[in-house]
Amino acid sequence: MSIFAVVDLGSKKIAVAIVRRQKDGKLRVLSVHHQPSRGIERGRIVNLLEASNVLKEAVEEAERNGDLQVNDVYINIGGKDAEMIQGTGRTYVVGNAISKREKRRAVENAGAVSLPPDREVLHILPFVYIVNDMKVEEPEGMLGNSLDVKVQVVTHSNIALRNLEQLIKRVGFFPRKIVLNHVAVPEALISEEDREAGIMVVDMGAETTDVALIHRKMLYRIFTYEVGGRDFTKEISVKFGITMKEAERMKIKHVSLLDEEDESGSISVSLIDGSQRILTYSDLTSTILPRAERLFAAIKQDIQSVGWQLPRTNGIVLTGGGSQLKGLREYMARYFSSVVRLSGPRNFQGIIDFPPDYRGPEFSLLAGLLHFTRKMEDWEDRGESFIQRLGSLFRKK
Repeated sequence: MSIFAVVDLGSKKIAVAIVRRQKDGKLRVLSVHHQPSRGIERGRIVNLLEASNVLKEAVEEAERNGDLQVNDVYINIGGKDAEMIQGTGRTYVVGNAISKREKRRAVENAGAVSLPPDREVLHILPFVYIVNDMKVEEPEGMLGNSLDVKVQVVTHSNIALRNLEQLIKRVGFFPRKIVLNHVAVPEALISEEDREAGIMVVDMGAETTDVALIHRKMLYRIFTYEVGGRDFTKEISVKFGITMKEAERMKIKHVSLLDEEDESGSISVSLIDGSQRILTYSDLTSTILPRAERLFAAIKQDIQSVGWQLPRTNGIVLTGGGSQLKGLREYMARYFSSVVRLSGPRNFQGIIDFPPDYRGPEFSLLAGLLHFTRKMEDWEDRGESFIQRLGSLFRKK
């Protein structure tokens, strides 16, 4: 499998990158395409037919753009139904050099946790290796008698996973891996220093906001909130009786959460009933602000409940299509009393020809998925058994 597709299936858009894995392990981007999504709400499939149709359209358009054909697809899944538990595993090497095989065996042992019947393992993420009772960053090649590993086991609703499999199966693609948003997004945004010191990644999409806490190279906690940029737009639309399209236009052009902005300006808008109304910029901002405050309050409560101390970390990274509301970064920095940086994909190590037009915050998940696939050989999760179960799939043309 040298050519495959990576898919960000979101509530607002679907983005597809077709890439080739080179002999040196790097990924070369051959074609990229995005278009409006259908059949997905709050990160969940609500219309299987619509969602499968848009997936087929998007991948085939990316194929046409690059004169390519793919069978294998890596795709994301939202985190509302995701949970994490820690596991530990051990394998014995009896004085031999530790190889990838021993690492894999230890990780598999650590991931063998007891789960309720409605849960399934999605990822097993190692964060600490111990050789002969000594912590090491990388055990491969070292001599020892035993190898222990501590992992974060990410589980998900098996119904949600089966529905996503059904979607892919309808189109006829071969699903190589399903990847949790929280796992993928940080890959494109943060440095090794961030991972060690601690960082909070806030990915605000159209209808959900995902938060990942990372510390000492471990995915420490994950949260998902059913609030996104489209909810800000809807607040304006409902309050003033205007279309979502007009509300979105005004939000982008006239709303700012910056205190220093002049909000005395006004604009005439056409209401749904055909009448006209004058709205001030202050009217628009004050409509959005309570929604932002409720979201930030929920995030603050959750991170405090797990003992997360922002002043002792590298702060917050804000990304996603909903993050580009003017003044949102500054308002968030004041609310959390923390450094906040607004970022699109910034890590392109091992990724070749990622288009400049796709380097905005709305494409952080797509870029993160590319990094995940590139590093996948060093990560162990549910993918192998999943692929075996679906091995009979073929591409319908």
